[in-house]
Amino acid sequence: MPVTIKKIAQMLDLSPATVSLALNGSPLVADKTRERVKTMADELDYVPNNFGRGLQSRRSRLIGYMCSTVVNSFNSETMEGSGMVAAANNYGVLTGFAGRQFEHFDQQLQLFLEKHVDGIILALDSAFDGEKFPGFIRKVKQREVPVLLCATDSVNVDFPSVLTDNYRGGYMAVEYMVKQGHRSLIIPTDHLPFNRNRGHLAACRDYGLPEPLRSNDEPADIVALVQEHPEVTGIVTTSDYVAATLIWHMRSAGIRVPEDVSILGFDDVWYAERYEYNLSTVAQQRSALGRLSMQTMLNMVDGEGAKKVQLIEPGIVVRGTTAPPNPRKRVQ
Repeated sequence: MPVTIKKIAQMLDLSPATVSLALNGSPLVADKTRERVKTMADELDYVPNNFGRGLQSRRSRLIGYMCSTVVNSFNSETMEGSGMVAAANNYGVLTGFAGRQFEHFDQQLQLFLEKHVDGIILALDSAFDGEKFPGFIRKVKQREVPVLLCATDSVNVDFPSVLTDNYRGGYMAVEYMVKQGHRSLIIPTDHLPFNRNRGHLAACRDYGLPEPLRSNDEPADIVALVQEHPEVTGIVTTSDYVAATLIWHMRSAGIRVPEDVSILGFDDVWYAERYEYNLSTVAQQRSALGRLSMQTMLNMVDGEGAKKVQLIEPGIVVRGTTAPPNPRKRVQ
């Protein structure tokens, strides 16, 4: 059983009130008594229960962090960045898993509210539509719980957000491929952030490229599209995960990367630089997204305002999956 203040008081023949004051460093308790109490508490591995105190102060020192999944490097690195800032400020992170289709969102929100989290960060793989979650909007507003979006697009909500500059990232991805000499591109559209797609299209217009061919993120479908369109020499993917999987499928189909088709990822997760992928990509600052999100949230908890949108700059990382188009006909 956990050690209580009452137990310490009984062992030292003191009142529970005196023990409580001593553990909180009150000057009303004699130095010698205070040391006796703290020594006994250490010997018994006493852990204070601050839940009641937190309710009185209206602070739990917990931030709810809602994500879709952590089974990819991007989410885990972003979450770690948030967690380290929380820890440095003596806060804990209560993680909720909404599921890829938001199937657990309401249940996890209820747990957050029951634990009296001081704020909620939404770090979801798909865009968050406030109209689909009116109960969430109502509950957090009623309780005055601050909410922030981390690396998550949104519609029909007015929560502040911390994002990669996706318009810039989308533009520089196409611009890089154009400067390599590519004129015919495939751009998968599954889970493609709104502004990144706008950036892709703006770069195509500015550089006089035809409309890119579209596909979902399924590697087999992308390979089939490449086989149907031999003029395609470049693919701009939605993530490093899609790019890494696609490389294997391309090579299995006899399509060489980058000799026949260049592939550009997005994220620059840890495995992108491994020799088996050696992936060219648009880098997001994953840890920085998490750190800035949590610091902004803690500021909001303290009553400070937050910018509507805070953008973090992406950058191109060139490795071995992109090259100028091969002037020779691609092997079919």
